[in-house]
Amino acid sequence: MTPDEQLKLLAEQSGFEVLDETSLSQRLPRYAPAPNDIHQDVREYLSRSYPKGLYSHQARGLQIVLDSQDLCLATSTASGKSLVFMSAAADRLKRDPDARILALYPAKALIQDQLAKWKNILEALSVKCQHIVHRFLCQDIVHSEILGGNGRSP
Repeated sequence: MTPDEQLKLLAEQSGFEVLDETSLSQRLPRYAPAPNDIHQDVREYLSRSYPKGLYSHQARGLQIVLDSQDLCLATSTASGKSLVFMSAAADRLKRDPDARILALYPAKALIQDQLAKWKNILEALSVKCQHIVHRFLCQDIVHSEILGGNGRSP
C-alpha cells in the first residue's frame, strides 16, 4: 500500500470522507550565494556551512532584511527560515557590538533546538553572547514575576 493510500484509508477509518486529492510534484532546490553586503565574517560562515549556497528564498529574504525592509517569510517546516533571521542578527551583532537581539518563540518545543542554533552561529562568529534567557511563560509564572518572587508586590 502506498503512503497516499495509507493516508486515505486512515482518514476514512477516522470518519472523514476524501472528496478530492492533489499531488504536488517535487521541486529541486535552487541555490544562491549569501548577499555581498552582509558582514564578511557572516558571509564566510554561510559559505563554509552551506557550500552549495543558501536556498534562493533565504538569500532573497536576507537581502531584503539587509536593505532595511520588512519581511514576512512563510515557507514549509525545516526550510531554513531561522537561518535568515539568525544571519541578519549575526550581521547586526558583528557591525555593532552593543546591539541586542530579542527572539521570541511561540512554543516550548522550539526553544532547545533554536538555542542550539543560536549558540552554533554565534560561537562560529566569535560573537560573545552574555545572556541567552529562556523562560516558559504561563499564567503562574507571569503572576509570580509581576508580584515579585515572594508573591508580594515589589
